[in-house]
Amino acid sequence: SKHVPEIRKCYQSDLTQNPNLTGKLVVKFVVSKTGTVSSAIRKETSTLENSDVVACVLSEFKEMKFAEPKGGGVVIVTYPFIFTTDTGDSQPH
Repeated sequence: SKHVPEIRKCYQSDLTQNPNLTGKLVVKFVVSKTGTVSSAIRKETSTLENSDVVACVLSEFKEMKFAEPKGGGVVIVTYPFIFTTDTGDSQPH
């Protein structure tokens, strides 16, 4: 999806304050019959507790546009994002 870079940016912008920030964010969102996202929430199965990152990701979802669901109904999607810091021991200290 073309929105993945923005979602990664939500996470990376917070990493500067929280270098150990990792976790799973499970987003449940509803695609309306026009293809817009009518709601997006953080599911309880999420382990990412950072409210800034969660708010940023959810606001990105509200901007997304999908193909209109076939048959004119709504589509409910649950999607997990795994956020990990890809830092090894080779980082300068």
